[in-house]
Amino acid sequence: MGRKRPNRGSIHTRRLREEREAKALSDLQAAQTMYGSRHTEVRRAKAAPIVGCLYHSRRGLTLTLVALLCLAMPLFTAILLGAMSQVQRMEEFGQGPQSWMLPAGIFLLSVAPLLAIAWLSGRYVLQIDRDGEGNLHIETWTLLGRRSRSWPASADWKPMTQHAGTAQFARAPSVNAPYLTLHPVGGRRMIVDLQGELPHGVAALEAVVLPSESQ
Repeated sequence: MGRKRPNRGSIHTRRLREEREAKALSDLQAAQTMYGSRHTEVRRAKAAPIVGCLYHSRRGLTLTLVALLCLAMPLFTAILLGAMSQVQRMEEFGQGPQSWMLPAGIFLLSVAPLLAIAWLSGRYVLQIDRDGEGNLHIETWTLLGRRSRSWPASADWKPMTQHAGTAQFARAPSVNAPYLTLHPVGGRRMIVDLQGELPHGVAALEAVVLPSESQ
């Protein structure tokens, strides 16, 4: 038996069907691309702002212990210098300016760490939270404990700056303490230790601390 030849009409019909299916698939992909991107934009626009903890530091107790040590250091130095003066261990300096310049210098050196820790009081950030209305609640460390303050969502901030916090000294371990500075307009600059916890990253914090238009 001879082989049956294909029907030209059926071939033409099949080609038309394939072309229609290809065109329909192309139109569907185009529609998905167009409406999918619009849906993404709408979903982003309607995305709820980050609410909850934006930053947390666990160094409050450490700072308190360091503050107590810095407070005790000048007292101990003053007692030690007084004892040394009583037993006349500094007679080689005579009765001139040298008799008090060296003790004064030693005492000032002992006070320097206390001044540094006092400067951090009220500036070192321990916690940053954001409520559903966009208000920021910032908790800072102080010499007398924790202190909480709040800023409304409409508050103006100066641009947030990031610092490397690195230092290298001869014959001493290098310092690596990166930090951010938050500065509300008309308020006190605050320090955010980047070795703390940022659940949503630095970008989330920067997004809610917007600088004023005049900055």
